[in-house]
Amino acid sequence: MPERITQKLVRDAKPKSTAYDVRDNQDKGFILRVTPNGVKTFFLEYKRGIREKIDTAHPKKLEDARTTARKRRAKYDEDGQTHNERENKIKRAKSKQFTLRKFIDDSYEALAIAENKTGTEIIQILRNQFKFLIDSPIEEITQELVRNWRAEQVNSGIKPQTANRKVAILSGCLNTAVENKLIPHNPLIGMKRLKIEKGDRVRWLGQKHPKEEKHLRDALKARDDRLKAERERYNLWCKERGKSLFPDLNKVKYADYLEPMVLLAMNTGTRRGELFGLEWSAVNFNTKIMQITAQTAKTQKTRHIPLNKEAMDVLQEWKKQSSTENKLVFPNLHTGERLTNIKTSWNGILDKANIKDFHFHDLRHHFASRLVQNGVPLYTVKELLGHSSLEMTERYSHLAEEHKADAVAMLDED
Repeated sequence: MPERITQKLVRDAKPKSTAYDVRDNQDKGFILRVTPNGVKTFFLEYKRGIREKIDTAHPKKLEDARTTARKRRAKYDEDGQTHNERENKIKRAKSKQFTLRKFIDDSYEALAIAENKTGTEIIQILRNQFKFLIDSPIEEITQELVRNWRAEQVNSGIKPQTANRKVAILSGCLNTAVENKLIPHNPLIGMKRLKIEKGDRVRWLGQKHPKEEKHLRDALKARDDRLKAERERYNLWCKERGKSLFPDLNKVKYADYLEPMVLLAMNTGTRRGELFGLEWSAVNFNTKIMQITAQTAKTQKTRHIPLNKEAMDVLQEWKKQSSTENKLVFPNLHTGERLTNIKTSWNGILDKANIKDFHFHDLRHHFASRLVQNGVPLYTVKELLGHSSLEMTERYSHLAEEHKADAVAMLDED
């Protein structure tokens, strides 16, 4: 039977074996619902089968809930739309005004850069890789569109893991759009990732040609010499025309960051992203220790790497010619900000050195391989590399066995 819902009724309503409703006898459609576990909720029922939650029920909330129910009921009688239908319609209209580009420009770019160490790279990927979506309303982005784009990427030679990463970046952007109530849900939720063949790729310098490391070092040195010569010619041109001169690169060890970065990676096993985020405060020249902080490390675990002689020499020379105002060891030389990509210069070096099938990350494998081949225990290699498990480091174990076999084979030479 309908009755007046009062604060006392809300307080004293007891749960029963099944959920039940108490309908207000004055405010049409205003309901107190009580579940078997004692949860009490205020609802507004517009008509049979169509109801909306107003709030969790509490005596002190009664009058506010009643007022809300009256307003929503009056609006429904006026235009025939429930409150939720009206809100969703407003949200859809709002989302149509927001293209992916506008969302990135207005809010997501600043958020990504502030909260993510690779924020600048994330924004570049969104702008450059998803051009076919950039001017579309966010709500029109679908799994089918993204899945077709991903297939085209893989067919063109992009690795599945790279395609998966780009989709994950777009999905992260859409998650933020959901949080901002621009779209009701992320359309990419539930989209299956491409399967990745789990291999134990271990590529190091000298694996395919005994002089690969020498060729790489020679190419780095030749590049530095070329950049220095180009700067000298340009400054001569500026001097003849009375223009301002650029710093003389012949007075410093390195023409730019590439050679010291590569040499440091070879001698410390640090990842590319870790080098991009490395700060001078993490380098202790007294103890000869370099700290990879949790914020910079991929595994979000701080580790300490001893610096050998070459690594120390590289850092000391690079420190001499670096700006004292920038806390980053390898900043972008034009903007002073964190580097996001060195693909062009790195690929140019590999071409000059005639080194095939070698990635920047393989410098990390090179570091680990040299350690294992020189008898360093796998657990120590694990700690230096910052692996989360020894299983990841065991990919190098066969190198130790090969090295032992080579050593024993030397007995046959007598």
